Amino acid sequence: MLASCWNEYLLKPAHLPLQDTNDRYFANIQKDGSYSVVPRMAAGEVTPDGLIAIGQIAKRYQLYSKVTGGQRIDLFGARLEQLPAIWRELADAGFETGHAYGKSLRTVKSCVGSTWCRYGVQDSTGSRYGSSIAIKGYAPRTKSRWRSPAAPANALKPRGKISG
Repeated sequence: MLASCWNEYLLKPAHLPLQDTNDRYFANIQKDGSYSVVPRMAAGEVTPDGLIAIGQIAKRYQLYSKVTGGQRIDLFGARLEQLPAIWRELADAGFETGHAYGKSLRTVKSCVGSTWCRYGVQDSTGSRYGSSIAIKGYAPRTKSRWRSPAAPANALKPRGKISG
């Protein structure tokens, strides 16, 4: 968290002592000592090839997979020594960390908007995908989630929770 104040690479040797375990390994430590890995999916979008890659990685490392409420896929059960290889394979497939740890912008949720929804009145996916890319790495002082409803039905939860 503190290293992000200077907008420098968080794993520089000078900043490494400032990071907790989750930040160092780009994973969340679980109660059994294993880690969960969350690849970034801007606005919840993933290509078929990306989805296949995540499935193959989960199968190879015997990871429990779960679609999260933040429109991402969480992979549970990774051992510490597996994390570099898992992230290397995810990076080779075009993924980067989903910042599912620490104080950061974790997700920008988006409904399918006017592209697919019969009630959609605006292109929420396109606008939120752009927003997600533009503010990637933003480190506010608290967890942060953004939602972008495009229809009166609001498929993204109550309006009171919408920010951004």
